[in-house]
Amino acid sequence: MSTLTIAARYVYIGLAWLFLVAITVQVLIAGLAIFGDPRDITLHRDLGYVLHLSPVLILIAAAVGRVGLTTLLWVGALVVVTLIQPLLPSIGSDNALVAALHPVLALVIFAIAARLAWASPALLPGRQAPGAEDAH
Repeated sequence: MSTLTIAARYVYIGLAWLFLVAITVQVLIAGLAIFGDPRDITLHRDLGYVLHLSPVLILIAAAVGRVGLTTLLWVGALVVVTLIQPLLPSIGSDNALVAALHPVLALVIFAIAARLAWASPALLPGRQAPGAEDAH
């Protein structure tokens, strides 16, 4: 495995975990807007716009790191759902059901991000994903 591939995998792992943490913070900020100061929704929206492009960086690191087709497909799914996410409140301004998909899709984003982050250590030489059993 080349040095570039290994470096890209480290970047991928870091970005995957950072994105998972950022999504958790994003949900916290939404909660602050709901249960605290409604003006906090501006911070939620602004961070959301930053986060909705972040999976593209994860995808680039995954591709350069040659993480495998399955992982690339999961990252691709994360890119798609994260790009759709900020559109739902504005599309749903006249349709509560569409707008209500926004927090549901946040759960999907979190689940995919958690899956990617949790499995990422297995991408390094001599490592395996947490919870993976030895093949003895």
